[in-house]
Amino acid sequence: MVRVALVLSALLVVCNFALAADAPRKVALPEYVVVVDPMDLRQPVADPERELSQKYNEQTVRYTGELHHVGHDSKNKTYWYDFQTVIQPPKQQAKSKKTTNAKPEIVTVTVYFQNDEKRLRNASARITATILGRGEISTDGRLIIRQARVQTLEEKAKK
Repeated sequence: MVRVALVLSALLVVCNFALAADAPRKVALPEYVVVVDPMDLRQPVADPERELSQKYNEQTVRYTGELHHVGHDSKNKTYWYDFQTVIQPPKQQAKSKKTTNAKPEIVTVTVYFQNDEKRLRNASARITATILGRGEISTDGRLIIRQARVQTLEEKAKK
């Protein structure tokens, strides 16, 4: 009787481990995520070492942008992806007589993904993605996101 109970309890433990291994694992999101404000990254940045470093450097950041360019870093044998956000200039007042043709500003963020994202490299459509990763500010004030992963992905037909 004791042997039967011992064998049954051993089988129960093995079954629990097998079921736990098959269960889908959820990716734990960090508690605090900094949402990237493209207005902060407009060039020229006055003092990127002070202002932007405190906000984005070594923080978990979330950025939404449109894929613009893909390149290969031969030194590290990894791919980098440039995502852009277009910032439209404010509309002019109706009272002003002069009309200026203000051009929209483009903010570019370079992203290095944790895992290879082949679906972004081979895309034939315009891609807008929300990316979550570790932020890093370069000396010229550009944001680089490392160890990134795609949260949401939206494809649109090219114009």
